[in-house]
Amino acid sequence: MGRAECRSFGDGWDRSRQPRIRLSMGLVHQSLSLADIELQGTSTHDGSSHAYHYDPSLTSTPSQAELFGGAFGMHVLIGRAHLGMEATVTGGSADGETQVSNTGLRMRSTFALQAEAKAVAGYGTRMGKWGVLGELQTGMRVTSVEVETRLADCISTAMSSELSAIVRPQFTVQRWLSPWLTTDLSVGSDLFQERDLSMTLSLTAHSRSYDGMD
Repeated sequence: MGRAECRSFGDGWDRSRQPRIRLSMGLVHQSLSLADIELQGTSTHDGSSHAYHYDPSLTSTPSQAELFGGAFGMHVLIGRAHLGMEATVTGGSADGETQVSNTGLRMRSTFALQAEAKAVAGYGTRMGKWGVLGELQTGMRVTSVEVETRLADCISTAMSSELSAIVRPQFTVQRWLSPWLTTDLSVGSDLFQERDLSMTLSLTAHSRSYDGMD
């Protein structure tokens, strides 16, 4: 009579051929300077259109927006390096000082919304339950700022949007919660945006145990 041996599901699979992928979701805080953003457009008051040009760089104090939102990312590992894509959407207060045009139009920024799409390249290493990664993000962002305009007793709001490039070095610290799950804290700053700072706290799932580096 023959003899059969039962094995657990997955025994014998060559895990070294499985792709090494990271999927992450997180919360983002971005501190954004409005000094380099041109806010101009047209607002309507009592049925008439009025052009506005609000320049945050002329305010006596730096015009800063504090934005909060979410982030999603997917990375593929090649050795200790990784390539991927990330997207973030944030929004928040952008209260600015009031400016007055030559026509008596009073203007101030009130709210900002920002969307980013980025390619990411990086390199990392693991030390026990901790990991350290250095990354460079490049891509594009759309920043939309709401401007409140007032003419006499009439108040109107309009949105101004600007497209700009992203070149942001980023540093990430990982804490392994299990062989397939980490919590990550990332901090970065755009090289060409004044007073730009981005912080992300994310939860990341890994398709291979310890990214295949155990």
